[in-house]
Amino acid sequence: MGIQDRTLFSQRCSAGRMFLAAAVAVLTVVPASAATFGPGSQLVATFTTKANSSDLIFFFDNDVATFTGSPVFTTSIYDGQTLLGTVTYTVASTGTFVANFSSPTSPYQALATISFGAINAGTINGRMVTTVSGGAITNFNPARVFLYDAQSKSANSYVPLGDATLTGITLNPPATSSLPHFVFGGGFVMGFYVLNASDEPATFTVNFYDDSGKPVSLPFTGTGPSTSLTDNLAARALKYYEAGTYGTALVEGSASVTATPSVTVQALMRRQGSDGSFYEAAVEPAAGYKEFLLPFDATKFTTTGDQIYTGFAVANLDAVNAAAVTCTARDSSANPIAGAVSVPALSPLGHWANASFPLLVGLRGTLDCTSTTTVGAIAIRAIGTNAISTLPVLPVH
Repeated sequence: MGIQDRTLFSQRCSAGRMFLAAAVAVLTVVPASAATFGPGSQLVATFTTKANSSDLIFFFDNDVATFTGSPVFTTSIYDGQTLLGTVTYTVASTGTFVANFSSPTSPYQALATISFGAINAGTINGRMVTTVSGGAITNFNPARVFLYDAQSKSANSYVPLGDATLTGITLNPPATSSLPHFVFGGGFVMGFYVLNASDEPATFTVNFYDDSGKPVSLPFTGTGPSTSLTDNLAARALKYYEAGTYGTALVEGSASVTATPSVTVQALMRRQGSDGSFYEAAVEPAAGYKEFLLPFDATKFTTTGDQIYTGFAVANLDAVNAAAVTCTARDSSANPIAGAVSVPALSPLGHWANASFPLLVGLRGTLDCTSTTTVGAIAIRAIGTNAISTLPVLPVH
């Protein structure tokens, strides 16, 4: 195959060095296996190679791919779990890569180099992991990825590398989940912990919506208001973000999370109580369900006589369809409590929260809620007007 009609993105390991390279693209018919290689995705290639594999070209085929924005590619090569090197390359928004490999007999020129050291020390279990940020590639076909021998190249073609074996190609799409509740102002601020559990770099985006499903800005400390939170994480890294101030007007809503599968976004609500103390409760990410069960307690805390409150929030994860949510309350003996909980229709990506249910006062029991769309939920428990915690929400499948 000629380099002019199939190279999207390549790397070369030559005499212990990797060259990041690419070529002019020619677009052809989109195959059924086309995918989007965008923020949060990871392309992982595994291979084995012998000691004399000193010249490795890794092609991401561009027969059908098109670029949006200005994608930034970060590619790392591993020997097992040992990171041998990382290189980053930014693509112009013209839709092609231009300029390639260093060679005295061709116009190609190296764009970046990085030392790999032990790449030639013997047979290894290799991985090449590429992430993309700042843009995306659509109509991408991960089946069109090859290993080639740069030693064998002519001006515009390569042959398969005989002493290396490509053992697998995986395009891991972003995982999407929901943070079913956020709140700031009215005595609250929100914190967001983002953890990357992988040995690879990772990306994430959190989009915030108000009760009607419209984008809403959160005032993040240090960066100002934004309707989304997007960032990159190094391998095994953790970042923390905080939004809101205690004294402003109350704002509530929900968020959708799009992230590399290794990323977990854990939120917390921090409340400044009337007693001057601070209280926190976790907001767990929800993958989505159409029925869920949660316990409620609306009795009094006997030690202090304070009322116990159980509130809950529901977020519609459907971006197109409204959600009709129906909840059945039952007491501790499983007797239905008619009309105790009424949830209004939720707009696409809409949100609702409440903690005032007069017909449940003095009782303990369960709430069983069903929805016409996929939703996420959180249950919140409070003792009096200060201490808060969360309760389990049990998906019913």
